[in-house]
Amino acid sequence: MFELKLNQNLIDFVIFGGYGRCYEQTVYSKLKYHEEIVMPIPLFNYDENQTSVVTPTEDPEYQGCSKCLFPFVSETDLEPLLAKYHAHKVYEFETITKVTPIWEITVAGQNMTVAQAPLGAPAAVQILDYLIAHGAKQIVSMGSCGVLTEHAENGFLIPTVALRDEGTSYHYLPAAETIQLNVKMQLQIRTALNSAGYETAAVKTWTTDGFFRETTGLIEKYRAQGYETVEMECAAIAACAAFRNVDLGQFFFTADSLADTASYDKRNWGMGARSTAVQLGVAILRELPA
Repeated sequence: MFELKLNQNLIDFVIFGGYGRCYEQTVYSKLKYHEEIVMPIPLFNYDENQTSVVTPTEDPEYQGCSKCLFPFVSETDLEPLLAKYHAHKVYEFETITKVTPIWEITVAGQNMTVAQAPLGAPAAVQILDYLIAHGAKQIVSMGSCGVLTEHAENGFLIPTVALRDEGTSYHYLPAAETIQLNVKMQLQIRTALNSAGYETAAVKTWTTDGFFRETTGLIEKYRAQGYETVEMECAAIAACAAFRNVDLGQFFFTADSLADTASYDKRNWGMGARSTAVQLGVAILRELPA
């Protein structure tokens, strides 16, 4: 396990299950303040080398489109879009548990890749990195979010900053508390949604790996810091796109509510907005300059 040594007066960090002040800490000694802190946290072992042993360029025979739709919705939610544009399957992304079809559609003379995004940061980034390696340069992604404040279901929100409370992003960018989303893409998405008659709001989002660990304490902590939504992929796919130097934009449709931690409300998981969100994603891609 690598050791990261920091020389500074004070730093907040996560160790032994919680936030704490940095002290020299061992099992057999009392807590003692020290300017040199050793943190054996492998998550911070970032390597900026873009070449890895296993690469996403494993299928040179497949070449996708520059514009790519990457929706976090079900196959059923995608079917109307695929039928409308007479989609044809051009390839498959295969893992040990799932085979994901990669589709191509033509919209107003423009070819676009469509691939269903899987739940969770590691799985989503695995296929996203593959799509980027095979040609995707302008990517629009949409998915559901839980709300930590009072937002009605089936509304549209534009994330601007994501809390990196997941592990995947740390393999693509150096350690930091948050990631700023692509400003240009987020502005284009918000402008397009507003022009289509939909109200939007810009939000800070909490990206977590722990669906069943969204505790009252954490919700209250992050809500106090200005976070209004929670989901499982935003920070990670933003980090992947930044690392690969491509444009990726995201928007959310609101689903369950965690605003009242004493009375969790699943609502209807944003079912009423899913098909609309996918269609809006295509419209946004269509208007992006090539």
